[in-house]
Parts: sequence; C-alpha cells; structure tokens
Amino acid sequence: FELIWLGLHDAKREVRELASDALKAGLQVIAPREYTLRVQWYIQTYEIAFPLLNSKDEALSHGSLLAIDRLLECRAEFLQDKYREVADQLIRMKDKGGTYKKALMDCYPRLAHFAPEPFLQNYFTILLPFLVETLKTADRGMAFIAIGEICVALQNYPERIIEFLISEYQIFSLIQVQMQQAEKGKPFCQESVSCISCIAVAIKEKTSVYLPPGLLQKVFANSPFSETLVQCLTSLVEHMPDKLQDIQSRLLQVIQALLTTKQLPFSMSSRHSSLRGWRKNEMVLDQNSETTLALALRTLWTFNFDTHNLTQYIKDNVLPYLDDDNPLIRKEASITCLKLTLRDFDPPREDRAPLVSEVVDKLLLIGISDPEVEIRTTVLSSLTTKYDSYLAQSENLRSLFTALNDEVYEVRELAITIIGRMIVRNPAYAMPSLRKKLNELLNDLEFSGNSRSNEESARLLTILIRSSETLIKPYVETILLALMSKLGDPHPRVASNILSAIGEISMVAGETMTQHLPVLLPLLIETIQDQSSTSKREVAYRVLGQLIDSTGYAITPYNDHPKLMDILLHAIQTETIHSIRKKVIKVFGILGALDPYTYKINTLRYDGKIKNSSAQEIIDYPQGNESNEEYYPSVVFPALMRVMSDPTLSTYYVIVLQAVMIIFKKFGIFCIPYLPVLMPPILSVTRTCDVETRNFILQEMVHIVSIVKQHIKEYLDEIFAIIKEYWNTSLIRIPPLLEAIAQALGDEFKTYLPVIIPQLLEVLNSRSDSKFDAIIKVLDALKGFGFYLNDYLHLIIPAIMRLITDTHTSFKVKAEAILTIGKLSFVLDLSDFTSRICQPLIRVLESIPELREIVMETLTAFVLQLRSEFAIFIPIVNKILAKYKISHLVYEKVVVRFLKNQDFHESGIPDDVTVLLPTIFKESKNSITKMGDFFRGIVVVRKNPVDGNSLKKAWDTSQKTTKEDWVEWIRKFSIELLRESSSPALSACLKLAQVYHPIARELFNVSFLSCWTELNENYKEDLIKSLSIALDSSAISPEIVQVLLNLAEFMEHNDKTLPIDKRKLGLLAERCHAYAKALRYKELEFHESPRNPDAIEALISINNYLQLPEAARGILKYAKKTQNIDLKEFIHWYEKLNRWEDALKEYKIKEAETQTESGKLEIEVGQLKCLNALGEWDALSKLSASVWGRACSIRDEVAKKRIAHLAAAGAWNLGLWTNLEEYVKVMDEYSVEGNFFRAILAIHDIKFSKSREYISKARDLLDIELTALVGESYSRAYQPCVKLQMLCELEEVIEYKNSADNPERRRLILKMWRRRLKGCQRNVEIWQGLLGIHTLVVSPWEDMEMWVKFAGLCRKNGQIKLSQRILLKLLLGQARPTESPPKPLSSSGEFPFISLIDNHSSPDTLSPNTTTTTTTTTTTTTSQSSSFTTPPKSPSSSLRNFLSSSDFESGRKGTPRNKGNNNKRISINFSKGSFI
Repeated sequence: FELIWLGLHDAKREVRELASDALKAGLQVIAPREYTLRVQWYIQTYEIAFPLLNSKDEALSHGSLLAIDRLLECRAEFLQDKYREVADQLIRMKDKGGTYKKALMDCYPRLAHFAPEPFLQNYFTILLPFLVETLKTADRGMAFIAIGEICVALQNYPERIIEFLISEYQIFSLIQVQMQQAEKGKPFCQESVSCISCIAVAIKEKTSVYLPPGLLQKVFANSPFSETLVQCLTSLVEHMPDKLQDIQSRLLQVIQALLTTKQLPFSMSSRHSSLRGWRKNEMVLDQNSETTLALALRTLWTFNFDTHNLTQYIKDNVLPYLDDDNPLIRKEASITCLKLTLRDFDPPREDRAPLVSEVVDKLLLIGISDPEVEIRTTVLSSLTTKYDSYLAQSENLRSLFTALNDEVYEVRELAITIIGRMIVRNPAYAMPSLRKKLNELLNDLEFSGNSRSNEESARLLTILIRSSETLIKPYVETILLALMSKLGDPHPRVASNILSAIGEISMVAGETMTQHLPVLLPLLIETIQDQSSTSKREVAYRVLGQLIDSTGYAITPYNDHPKLMDILLHAIQTETIHSIRKKVIKVFGILGALDPYTYKINTLRYDGKIKNSSAQEIIDYPQGNESNEEYYPSVVFPALMRVMSDPTLSTYYVIVLQAVMIIFKKFGIFCIPYLPVLMPPILSVTRTCDVETRNFILQEMVHIVSIVKQHIKEYLDEIFAIIKEYWNTSLIRIPPLLEAIAQALGDEFKTYLPVIIPQLLEVLNSRSDSKFDAIIKVLDALKGFGFYLNDYLHLIIPAIMRLITDTHTSFKVKAEAILTIGKLSFVLDLSDFTSRICQPLIRVLESIPELREIVMETLTAFVLQLRSEFAIFIPIVNKILAKYKISHLVYEKVVVRFLKNQDFHESGIPDDVTVLLPTIFKESKNSITKMGDFFRGIVVVRKNPVDGNSLKKAWDTSQKTTKEDWVEWIRKFSIELLRESSSPALSACLKLAQVYHPIARELFNVSFLSCWTELNENYKEDLIKSLSIALDSSAISPEIVQVLLNLAEFMEHNDKTLPIDKRKLGLLAERCHAYAKALRYKELEFHESPRNPDAIEALISINNYLQLPEAARGILKYAKKTQNIDLKEFIHWYEKLNRWEDALKEYKIKEAETQTESGKLEIEVGQLKCLNALGEWDALSKLSASVWGRACSIRDEVAKKRIAHLAAAGAWNLGLWTNLEEYVKVMDEYSVEGNFFRAILAIHDIKFSKSREYISKARDLLDIELTALVGESYSRAYQPCVKLQMLCELEEVIEYKNSADNPERRRLILKMWRRRLKGCQRNVEIWQGLLGIHTLVVSPWEDMEMWVKFAGLCRKNGQIKLSQRILLKLLLGQARPTESPPKPLSSSGEFPFISLIDNHSSPDTLSPNTTTTTTTTTTTTTSQSSSFTTPPKSPSSSLRNFLSSSDFESGRKGTPRNKGNNNKRISINFSKGSFI
C-alpha cells in the first residue's frame, strides 16, 4: 500500500492520475470486506492525504486531492464524521486552477452524492455561484458536467434545484447563450447538452414547465449528432411526454438527413428547417461521418419511436446501407432492420407481408453472404421465431441450406438451429435436407480423424437433435450407436460434445433409452470422476440427469451401481467449481433420496463392508506416536495411494511417485512395512497408464527394489508379467530394474532368468540403430547379473562378440560390449570361450585405435583370470603391440610376471583390480551396486526445521473477511503446513498439494500435528488465537469449520488437546450439523454439570438427530427420575423425541395456566409445530390465522416471522392460496423454506420462470447445508437430500403442466414420482411432503396406490387419525358418481394436499366406538367442502384390497377381519386405534 503514494506524489500529472486509478481499483477490492477491516485502509489513506492538501508542493497537494476524490467515490463510511472537514477544505480550494481544476470538478458532485442533505444545506448555495462563473471561462465544459451531476445527486430535492439553479441563476438561459455563441461560429460546448439531460432527470416532470420553448430547437440546430444528444433527448422524452411527438419527428428528420448523405451540408427543404444549424458543424460530421452514421442507425431502434410505423422508413432509408463498404455500418443497419421490421406488425399483417418479406430476403442474403463473420452471426442469431413464417418459404430455406456449409462453425450452428425450427412450418422442404445433413454429420463422426471436425460435428448433431425432434425420432437407434462408438475419444472436447448429444437424444427417445442404460451409466460414472477435464465432468453430470429424467429410471441406479452414491457425496465435499456443484445437486434431486438403510445395504453388497470414504461417520485416525517419525509415512502412503488408485487423477501419477521416492530415500528400510500398501496400486497403474508414466514408474522401481531388497519377492510375479508385457515399449527402463532385482535376490534370481534371457538375446542380436541405447542398458544389466549367467554363457558370449565384430555396431556399443566381457571374466569361468573372445578382440586391437585401451584392459583381465588358457594368444598380442607400437604397462607387467611364473602380489601388482583395471571397473554414479551399498547402511531420519515465521504469515487471519478469503486462507495454510512440516514424509507431498489441493486437505491434521509439536509457546498462542477468530467469523463456510472441528478432535485423540473452549466447539459442531462431534462435547458438558437443563435438552436433540431414539428417551427418563425436572417447563423435549401428541397435550395444559402475551406466543408456536408434524391442517390453519391476526393488530413482525413457515404449510395443504401469499411475504428470502413456498405460489399463479428462480435459490442454499452434513454421513445429510428431491419434483410439476399435449411425458413423470417415493425412507413427514407436491397436479384418486400406502405408513407409525382421514377421503370421494365434479380451489385445477375431512364428518367428532358406514352408491355427506374433482374411474377395489391385505392387517391387535359383502358396504370401526 505504501508504494501507491510514490505514484500519487510523482512529479508528472499523468502518473498521478494513473496512480489514482490504481488506488480506486484497490479500494474496490476491499469494499466487500467487513467494515472493521476495510475502514483501517480508508483511515490510513485519509490520514496521509488530507494534511497534504495544503502543501505548497503541487505534486503532493494534487496527488492527495486525487486520493480524497477516490475515497469519496467509493463512499468510505468513516468520512461521515469527516464530511464537514473535507467539504470545507475542498470549497476553500475552489479558486485553484491548472492541474487542480479537473480534480476539484470531479470532487464536488461526489460530495453531493456522498451526503445529499448536508451538501444542499451547507454547500450548494456556496458552490453554485462559482460553477456559474466558471461557465463563462474556457473550463465551462467541466462546470456543465459538475452542475449536471450535482443535480442528479440532489434529485430528491427538485424544488431547491428549481429555486436556485433555474430561477436564480437562470441555467437554461446560460445554456442558450452557449447555443447562440455556437451559431456565431464559436466552438459548441457539448457538455451543455449533457447538463440539460441531468437537470431533466433531477426535476422530472417539471422539466416541461421550466425548459425554455426555444431551447429544444437550439439543441437540434447546434448540437452535433452524438451519444450525448441522443441521451439528452431520451431523458427529455421520459420526463416531457407532451414533447414526444415533436422530438420524435425532429430526430427522425435528423437521422433521415444523415442517412440521405454521409456528409453535410446537405440540401434542406422546408421540412428540414430545424436542421439549418448543422451546417456549421460540417467538419465534425465529416471527420466522424461513419461513426455518426452508425449511431444514427442504432438510434432508430434504441430511441422510443413506438408511435411511428418505421417499416417503410426502414425499407427506404436503412436497407440500402446493408450494401455499405463499412462493416460497422452494415452491422448496425442489419440490427436496425431486424429490430424494427416486425415490431409494428406482431402478428404480421397480410397487407404488409410483401414489404416485410423483401426486408427479410435482403437480411438473409447478408446473413449468408457477407464477408464479415460477425455480421453473418449477428443477422442469423437475430432471426428469432417471429420471422419463422417468412423463413419457412422455399427460397429462404434454400438460402439457409447454403449456410449449413459455411466455413465458420458458428454460422453453421445458427443455420442448423433455424432450419430445425422450420420442420414444423415446411416439413416437405426442410426434412430432406436435414436428413441429408444428419447423415453427413454421422459420417463425419465415424470417418473423420480430425478432433476439431469431430467436435464440431458432435455439437451440430446436438443442436439438430434439440431443434428437430420430429426428424430425429425414427433414427434414434442409428444415431445412438454412432455416438456410443465415439464415447472413448481421447480428446476431452470431443467426448464432452458426444455426451451432450447423447443427453439430447435421450430427451427425444424417452423410455426407449432404458435398454442402453447398462452401457451408458458405467461410462457416465467413470466420466464424472475424471478430474483431468472439468468440461467432461460438467457435461457428464448434466447428461446423467437427462438420462434419468427421460427414462424415469430414478432410485434404481443407486442399486445397480452402488458406488454412484459415494461418488456424488465425494463430489459434494470436494468439487470447487460452482457450475459443476449445481449440476451435482440437481442430479441428487433427479435420482431421488435413497433410503439410508438401502444405501448401507448397497455399500455392504459392493465391497463386503459398509464404507463411505467420502462421508464417513467416524474419522479414521491412524494410530501411532507422533514423536516417532515412522508414524507419518503410515498416514502419507495411504493418502498417496488413494490418488494412484483413482484413474481420473492420472495427470498426478508422476508427482505421486516422486513423493513416494523422496520418502523411500529418507526412510530407507523403514518403508518395508508399507509395501503392501504401495505395491498393488503402483503395479496396477503401471498396466493402465501411458508409456511415459510407465517408464517413470519402472525407473523409480529400481530404487524401491534397491532399498527393500529381498522383501520385493512377494510382488515379483506381477513385476515380471509387466516386464514381459511391456518389454518393447519400455525397453530402456527394464534392464536396470532386472539388475536391481538380481542384486536384491541373490541366488533366487536364477529362477527368473529363463523368463528374461530370450528377450535379452533378442535385444543383443538386434541391428537397429534405434536400439543401441537399449543394448547398452542390457550389457549393464548383464554385468550386474554376473555369476547367475553361468548356465547361459553359450548364448550370451556369442551375442556379445557379434556386437564387437559387427561393422554396423556403433563405437559406443562396441566399447561397452568389450568392457562387459572384461568384467564378466572376473565372476565367470570363460575358459571354454577363450578363442571365441580373444580372436575378435585381437582384430579390434589391430583395426580400431580408439578401442585399444579398453581391449588391453580386457586382455589384462584375461591374463589374470585365465592364465594358462590365455598363454597361446600372448605371442599374437605381442606381435600386434610391436607392429602398431602399442604400449600398455599394466598388461606388460602382468604378462612378464605370468611368463616367469611369479606371484603377482610379490611383483608389486596391486591387490585391488579396480585400481589395476580402472576402465573395466569404473562405476556410473547411478550404479545399482553403489545404490544398494548406500541403502544398506543404517538410516537415521532427521526432522526438518520448522520456520515459525512462515507459518505465522500463513495462519494470520487479520485480513480475512469474505468467504473467498477464508477458502484461500485454508488452502494456503494447508500447503504451508506441509512445506514447514518437521516430517520429511509430509514435506515430500508439497509438490502434489500445490497442484492437487485435496491431498493438502486430507493431510491437514497430521501436518498440523507435526508443526505443532515443534512450535514454541508464543507461536502456539498466536495460532490458537487465529483459529478462534476463524471459528468466530460469520463469513467462514461450514466446510472450513468442519475441517477445524476435525482438527480439534484429531489433536485430542493424539493427546495434544487444543486450548479452545469445548462449549464453543460443541455449538459450532451442532451449527454445522456435525452431530457426532457435538454429542461428544455436550457429554463432556453434561458430566461437568449434570443438572444443566440446556445440556440435557441438547443431548436429547443431538441423539435424535443421530437417529438414536433409545438414547434420547433414556436421557429424558434419567432427567425425570434423578433431576426432579418438571417436564411441563421443558415440553420441547417431547418435540425432540418426536412425541408430538404428548407435546400437544402438555402445551394445551400449559396454555390454560399462562397469562402473559409472550408466554402464550411460545405455547402457540409449539402447538403449531405439533399440528404440522401430525398433519392436523385444519387445526393448524385456524390457530395460525388467530396468531397471525393478533400479531398483525399489534404489528409484531417477529411473531409473524416465527410462525410464517408453519402457517404457510397449513395454507398450502388446505389450498388457501391467498393466505399462503400473505405468509410468504414475511418469510426470509435467504431461507430454503421461504424460496420453497414462493416457488409453490408462483406455480399456482402460472409464473413458471419465477418459480424456477426460487427453486434455483433454494438449491444454492441447500448446497451449503448439504456439504456440511455429508462430512458426517449420508444418513445425517438425508433431510437436505429429500428437500432436493422436492425441489426437483416442483420443476417436474411445471413440466407436467406444460405437457398437456404430451400424455406420454405426463405418464413418465408419474411413474418416476412413484419410483422415487418407494425408494425413499418410509417416514410420514417425508411421504407427506412429497405427496403434497404431487397433488399440485394429480389428485389422490389418480395416484390411489401411493396414497393407500401412505395411509398404511401413517398407521404403522402411530398416526392413526391421519390414516383415518386419508382413507375416509378416498372412500367418500368415490361416493358421488352421479354428481357433478366439485369446483377446485384454483382455476389451474390444482389439488391441495391433505384437506381430507369434510367439515360435516370430521373423525374428531366421532366417539371411539362409533361405526361410520359408507355405501358405494349413495352418501349422506355433502360435497360442498370437497377439494378434489371426481376421479375418472373408481379405484375402490384397490382400497378394499388394501383394507383386507396382510399389510394392513399387520398392525391390528388380533382383531378379526370383516368378511362381509365388500361389494355392497365397507365398515370402518374406529376402536382402540384399529381398523376393521
């Protein structure tokens, strides 16, 4: 921040102004932050700038003035207290000129905007004379702008503007003076026109009173045609409607004059008399004629010309410009024609059809043939559906077919979209060409090898499918097969577009796609896990939703593909891209809320045990002592291997292997216990990865084998299988691995030699130049094999000698082959091959001078090892040496001692052959032997030093205010913990964490622990302070709070408890729905204070959330027995236990004892909750109406907000839409319930687009809640999942209403609803809510099966009254076959939820032993209060079957079944809660 002042106080004015722009950008960045954090920057800026305003140094004073201007512009709140001080200083500076003038003229309007009323009272009358005087100077332009903006700022005080500016200072007269001076040849002040516009905005309709009559004419006569003029006229038209006709006519004349000729002056007739003043601005117009002409064309459709029919005007004046040479003019002319041609004829008039047709023909020609791509796309994209009747004509379609093969893809896309719409209007002409295009696109997909071509074909096919359902239906199977064959395309963009096309075709094919789901779903599930391509992932989620929606295949995918739920839960937790998150959330709703018990069964079936790594119910903490460095690899290795096991993270495999190898090299043999964790994933990836990654893995495997030695035996079969399979593609990397295995296994390596010898020989016998590097690697490996080659010398030696003698072998390969022979001679008996070896070596000695040193060392080795067997070659070698004057002292000394039969040691020859023969025994720095020696030593793992200062910068929370700030904070803190970790195992993961953040999040706890143990007390205190600030922040997301809660639990588990208040942690855990953690902290609180009612209540509530009703009841029983607690004071404990009837009784008892208004409200709210849970909608509606009326009479908004969602539920279920509208008004717009009920109300009012907006908002709000709960478990996140299903079904209700002409789609929606309902948890509240949504479009008699099941569910859950009402209503609704259907509550034909009991026959009025008899042909019950229409057919047999079924009987307590004639009479006896 300090650096900005260098620019603000620079000597150059331009630099100071640029620095002020930079300051403005910085202030905009901090603007969203909390006030306490952003105000410090405002104060700092002010304290530096304000004192310097009086500086004599112009640079300091002007730069500080610019800084104050920026503070005023960003409305810095703290300036409220400094306003007078700042304003007085700026007013005192008003007489400063030069560089100060523009900055001051910018500041004065901002002072007015910052505080309009104080400015008006104290400074307006002071500043106005100065500004008016400035109008008479050369700076009048700035003054006009300042006056205009001040008027806009003071628009709430128009009378003061009129009093001073217009009446006293005659601003309009001053503007007229400027106009008159322009007529005399002086430069025209364009800013005066802008001032008129601003004054009109400020005084609004009074403009017509105070604007001088001749001023408008002078504006037209003197002002150049410009954006400023058009804006001024727009403002005047808005506030002076009486001048609309005059302004429109004058402006049209100006535009027509401009369109008539590109340059002025032009010949003016009498009707253009108002334009005579334009002559004097000829130069201005000539210099900008093309821009001015484009503006004139644009003004025709942006300005309000609604009272004029411009179609003929367009044809005469605009159409010619479609052929203009300037692309800008052609573009503006095209847009103008498109905007105005049908504006006046919608629907089109027959008498105007030829005129419109002519314009459309011309536009279409431009849209197809114009050389500018932008113009073609602009025209075609503007040909909306209102032009379809013209575009469907044969000649126009023929032109559009030409555009199907345009060179630019975007044009082809627009053309195919338009033609697709024409199938309905002109199928005979459009269908054949589109069918041909469809065939071409399919051929392109199949045969084109170009990825760009495939991508474009797939996108065009997607558009064609979307816009041409009629064409596509007969070819669904053919298209689908072509698309599925391309699903595996390696290019992400191609694959994404193929998926999009499949999604679109599924919407056309409907249920016929079901047969392809076994193939498509696994592919989609694999794609949504692909972390390498966000586009593919996003498209895959969308297509998954489309497939399920189009086939009605809800719930079942969870059963067929058990891992799907885990994948979606993991995506909810880890996905950071908002657009993808929205699609995941929507897919959850479309698939349906699977019963948590079924989910656990599926998981058990999937992998043999219930696991949910993405939403585990208990954190799996590794056991170990953090003081022992071996503890950290036990955490790190599994985390790294989870990345290796994920095929979608293949881009990170190399980085993971690098981290593994760093740990191996640091920990050495201590890594051996982790081989079972590491080797299976690594070997599995080796088979599936690309060649480059495989080569890297094989290279690093050499190091692993060198470290673990014989412990690699368990995995050798798999390793050798990989070696055999990928020998040719990874030839360079395999020989070193074989050498390492030989060194590690010793004699056991012999058993594997028969497997690899053929491949080794194949390489040695190769004569390809490309394999020379591989040959050298094989020769190196043979040196390492050494003694184990004894049984294969007859194969190996000839192959090596051929390399030496072959003329095609490179010099480097020959040298390596000779050295290999020399080294093998020390470990193998080569006496049988003396002649085979020596003869070629002697020839090389003679013919290749560069290899003589290597050959001589090899021959020396033979003398030392073979002795007598080599004696016969000594004369030949000596002869060659003499002939070519070759000298080799070591060879000569060895041969002399050998011929004299002397002992080598006594002759002074060194014992160490590596000294005697340095070339043969020279080891490379990567030698396997050296590597093995290095890792054979004792490994001492040393801790990394921890830099407390670096960590402190990372954990600092002082500048964190927004949600984005906290997300960045946790990311940086996680990475810095790894960077500064004391454990080498953790720091090895730094590089991976920087590119793949989930690994940093996964290792956050252990990396924190490793740093915590090394920090001193001062650092620890500061760290705890920062964590506390984070936990207390209102902007931090629940996900981050969950991370910190996990950290606190982890540290406590490792006996390093963080000094953070347990009560705070408990409250945060409960707020984040982390109920398992909350239970732990509340239990601790309970043990400290057993008689604390708050702790008892919290334990009951949390156990209930955790679905532990027995524990919750046990706590209640404990409280009653041991604590002497009067439960009348804690009725809400019954609510926590879902004992709603008991709670309702207690509330009624307590109501009679309560006198105060506040106490009554609490009781009434409690009763409303109970009635809502029990489904007592009539009673709920009456009570809520009473409470609402009382709250309205005393204007108690808090009470209204408290009961609004409960009252809304009652009103919705009873179909009281007027009441619902009233309740919804006070509901929080940022709550799920508020948006849910607003969506329902919008559906009822046929405002479907508005309803979708509310549904989208509700989804976004649920995202936050769901993310936090998923961190606990799926069962705890189940309620939000149900809400997502409800939101999805609201969208389907809209679709159902819009599908009146598509009964097949309606049938499919009903089928999908039933499937979801059967798959969700058998909970009364859940079924009640979902069936309530269904009744918006489907009556209970149309969905008899599900309503009867719901009645049975209510009975089994003890809600007998609700079950009675459902069954009675279903029965009574069938007893009116001769009566006319009752009138629905709404004109849209919606059905309220469970308003099931007529007022005349409420079961509440029946005594327990009363029998109510209902015949199927007649009824004594009136139909006046019924909410449902008479169903088309009687489903009473279904109901009778249910009543006599074992399902219904299972709840009876031994009551015999009524076996009377059910065809005549059904008897229902309400006795002791049983049905007969």
